[in-house]
Amino acid sequence: CLSLSQPLTLRKHGLCFLLSNTSQAGKGEKGDKGDPGSKGDKGDSGAASCKCPLQDPTKPSAHLEGANKRDVTYQVNKVIKDWTLSAPYSHLAGGMKYRDGKLTVPISGRYYIYEQIYYRGHRGKPVRISLLVNNKVVAMVQPPQTLRKSSFTFSTGGVFYLKAGDVITVAATSNVGIAYMYTYHSFFGAFLI
Repeated sequence: CLSLSQPLTLRKHGLCFLLSNTSQAGKGEKGDKGDPGSKGDKGDSGAASCKCPLQDPTKPSAHLEGANKRDVTYQVNKVIKDWTLSAPYSHLAGGMKYRDGKLTVPISGRYYIYEQIYYRGHRGKPVRISLLVNNKVVAMVQPPQTLRKSSFTFSTGGVFYLKAGDVITVAATSNVGIAYMYTYHSFFGAFLI
């Protein structure tokens, strides 16, 4: 092992390296104390109504879970209304409003909108569960032929430009649908990105 009592300079390919023994009698001299940093900005206050940690309460956000109704049959083109705000992760924040299956956005901007539905097959008929904005389909889920008589979970979502006052809903848009509307199984929501 090489022990250095004096710094050693090495030159290789035009570069200069300075090697020294860093353990000279334990430690070198302590330097002067630096200036204190500037005080940070005050953090956001928590939102008492939202159970979601680290969420900005002023930013529009909503998550609605199934209202623990088990199997529910939905007619074609009828808004699914079995959502609850009392579920563990359900919330409304930043001016989002919910009433009778309709989620209304407070400000214009790009929103990520999503849904998940736990579906039970109904007589082998294809059922489309759609995500709608102002009654126009923006995304949908439909089981493949092989799953039409069984139970499954499907989800969909996307980023859409919405205007203040636009309304988001979920509905079966072809044939009768049976959904398992239980917390954790079926949910939908949106948030401003």
